[in-house]
Amino acid sequence: MRLFLLFILMAQSFCSLAAWETAISGVVVSAPAQGPDGRIYSCADDRGLHCLDAQTGAEYWVFRPGRRLDGFTVVSPDGKILIKTVKDVLVCVSPGGRELWRYPLKGELLVPPATDINGTVFLLQNERILRCLNRQGDEIWDFQAPGNIRDLFALEQGVLLLGTEETILLNPDGSIKKKSDRPLQYILYRYPELYAQTTTGQWGILDPDSLEMTVEVSPLSPGSLFPEEGVLITEEGRIVSGREDWFIQAMEAGEEAFDPYYQDGGNPLRSRGLDKSIKSEERRQLYQKAGAKLFLSLFAADPAMLSEFLLPYEKADSLQALFSLDYNYDLALYDILAEAHQLSADAMKIRTDNYSRSRIYGILTRWGDLRLRDSLLLLSRMEEESFNLALIMDGLGRIGLDDDGRSMDALRRICDKNALNPELLDSAVINAARLARYNGGRRILEMMELYSSLQNRTIPGSTRDLIRREMHSF
Repeated sequence: MRLFLLFILMAQSFCSLAAWETAISGVVVSAPAQGPDGRIYSCADDRGLHCLDAQTGAEYWVFRPGRRLDGFTVVSPDGKILIKTVKDVLVCVSPGGRELWRYPLKGELLVPPATDINGTVFLLQNERILRCLNRQGDEIWDFQAPGNIRDLFALEQGVLLLGTEETILLNPDGSIKKKSDRPLQYILYRYPELYAQTTTGQWGILDPDSLEMTVEVSPLSPGSLFPEEGVLITEEGRIVSGREDWFIQAMEAGEEAFDPYYQDGGNPLRSRGLDKSIKSEERRQLYQKAGAKLFLSLFAADPAMLSEFLLPYEKADSLQALFSLDYNYDLALYDILAEAHQLSADAMKIRTDNYSRSRIYGILTRWGDLRLRDSLLLLSRMEEESFNLALIMDGLGRIGLDDDGRSMDALRRICDKNALNPELLDSAVINAARLARYNGGRRILEMMELYSSLQNRTIPGSTRDLIRREMHSF
């Protein structure tokens, strides 16, 4: 009997781990959202965006933009949080709780923003105008939809417009790639498949390139009930919602009552888009299988041919324009750099000149392409030229995301190796602050450790002033 009672108590204790409640300083005004790191984000009427631990409900930080918030809480696959003030200003907040940018909305938002895995933001506003913002919050293009659009879904290379009479697929540059006269009601993403439901209720697997649909049974569990508005079903299977008494609560979701992967056609991250891309190894294999390395050695050896090859990429005025030229541009340029850094057994071969390498680094680091982080980290160990190293650090800072601390480690390593180079020290100071603002937490501590180590050295007065200014900004 005692063992039975002990078992009951242990079971109750275990179940209680799945539930929590946290008092915040306001009533929740939009549905909570979950980030890729598992944290819960929610807007409240205290003018604050609250970040909570998904397991315990403990509050990490609160961000207040200075105005009341309403409408939505959308988390991008790269961790950024999008919120809207009552004055119709879109505010982008880093996973570390720092403001990244603001964008004054040019009209009412018809649906919450959609974000893709590259950090692109899509806004559908009245007059059926779709606007595209890059990761820095700059408007890249707009598109006048030809009919009534009920929803958006961001893909890896473009965006789907779900109309009442047709479905439209746009390229990264805003041009029309494909149209289908089959209107879709919902998009449901379960990696790696993209499920769609037509307005007649039929389910199928959607090919995002051709918009062809293969009939399939519903991916939802039989008898699933859809959560009401204002409720988040987390990846761990918890129901998270706000209460009227200034509490956010989490309860264990019943499998028979809820499907954690269905939220009005979205996914658990509420990014209204894909949250995973094809693995980099697989992308590289497909790229190499297509014969993309055929002229690589020739490019590395012939500056004139390489210059002509690079020109279109340098003229691109956005990351989306680069994607339209070649979505795998990063693989080609990285391979050219890696080839240039390797010594050849052929004595007649000329290694890629430093000017050409600097041009390639300029293309790779200009727009903060998330996919380039691993490549830049590898190149930071190969490169010795100061100007190129500064470009690499600038690229890591523009990317921002540093959940594992490797970008900050690269800055520290470059500083240690180039302790007497003032340009590189200044670049490290600036980009360490960028990483700290984006990621918060441990990255802020690591930034302070880097600044402390620099101040203990003999460094120029201008670098000390820069450190003071960056510290003051926090």
